[in-house]
Amino acid sequence: MRFLPAIVGLLPLVSAYYHDFPDTEFEPEPFHVVDLETASRPTIEQAAVQARRVVRREKIGTLSTVFQNGAPDGLEGSPIALMDYYADCSDDGSPALLGFKIAMNFRNVEQGSAISLSIRQHKPMGEFFSPAAHHRLSLIGKLEKVDADSDEAEELKKCYIRRHPDAKWWTPGNKIHDSYWVKFKVEKVYWIGGFGNVQQIGCIITFTISLPFIILTQL
Repeated sequence: MRFLPAIVGLLPLVSAYYHDFPDTEFEPEPFHVVDLETASRPTIEQAAVQARRVVRREKIGTLSTVFQNGAPDGLEGSPIALMDYYADCSDDGSPALLGFKIAMNFRNVEQGSAISLSIRQHKPMGEFFSPAAHHRLSLIGKLEKVDADSDEAEELKKCYIRRHPDAKWWTPGNKIHDSYWVKFKVEKVYWIGGFGNVQQIGCIITFTISLPFIILTQL
């Protein structure tokens, strides 16, 4: 029951943020230089909004998996991390990905690997403050395939191509690669807000309740 006040307190913050951020606008997240001597660490509620904004406004991350039994060239047990497109297309904080049967990360998941999606806040043009001061996070969860013939798949395609126009050539049914839509179902988030003396850092629990993911408390 100790989580209930946190849920109630977060709903207005995250809900208000979400409804004020239309799908057609993806402006860079503003970065504010703070005085490291006087700054206070953001609350969990504020970190929730920061994390949601990063996922919403960025569109390229790094997928990480582990090579499974039988991997070629002695790679069994080794990690692999590669750049990949994603798009925040749902109300429950589940990023959309375009899976490919030829892509190693998706092949590893099919064979039982865990998966994470790491995302970082990019500096605005002309900003020279240290990249180490900017937000970054790693989403940890599972992939869920979307029925290719469903209305959801059609909506994902529209949203995804809006974020990645070049991806229209690779969507399911193309003549180049065998592809399919998946949603990244977030189970946990490892969040680094920036410098540890003025930002939240650590593993945080997430839940989805028909809103962008809501962070309840630090473990």
